[in-house]
Amino acid sequence: MASTKQLEMEHTTLIEEYKTLREEIVSNLNASRRILNLSFTAIGAFLIAAPFLVQLQFPTLFLIIPLLFYGIAWTQLKYTFNTIIVGNYINCNIIPRIREILSNFESENTHNCDSILTWETKAANLMPHYGFSIWLINAADYGVPIIVATLSFISYFAFVINESLSPSIIEIVLIILNLFALIYSIYWGYKAALRHR
Repeated sequence: MASTKQLEMEHTTLIEEYKTLREEIVSNLNASRRILNLSFTAIGAFLIAAPFLVQLQFPTLFLIIPLLFYGIAWTQLKYTFNTIIVGNYINCNIIPRIREILSNFESENTHNCDSILTWETKAANLMPHYGFSIWLINAADYGVPIIVATLSFISYFAFVINESLSPSIIEIVLIILNLFALIYSIYWGYKAALRHR
């Protein structure tokens, strides 16, 4: 068994690591908020530009614009996964070890250390009770850009069908690329939603 001095040093180190990782989570959340603001700015620009794109008779832009929104969604997913990974590391490694060390300090009395640092897990346990509605809220950061990308993609087809145009080779490549990006985004968005629970 480790000496009290060693346990105190390990406890101090774990607390510092805990604080650093919590700051990493806050940093990810702040970056995610900045990207969400960028997303809403891009949505506004798209809504303003859409009538002009139709007047220009250049439907290819409706296939290029979604790629920008998929990039925003993927950035949001990156921050989501980073936050989930750090949170899981804290909950699975750091917090149990802190509790174990505190239990060793408290071995003379019967104080239970299981309730220490549990607010995150208690809050996480409340989430599934809300079902699908909480999933929509959690997915909003990366879901909004995906929805806008899909609407732009659909706008291309509405324009082409309305004008009786056939797609060029570049447009066919962009359509395939958009379909791949959509499937990729939905797949990783679903994975993030499952891990977020």
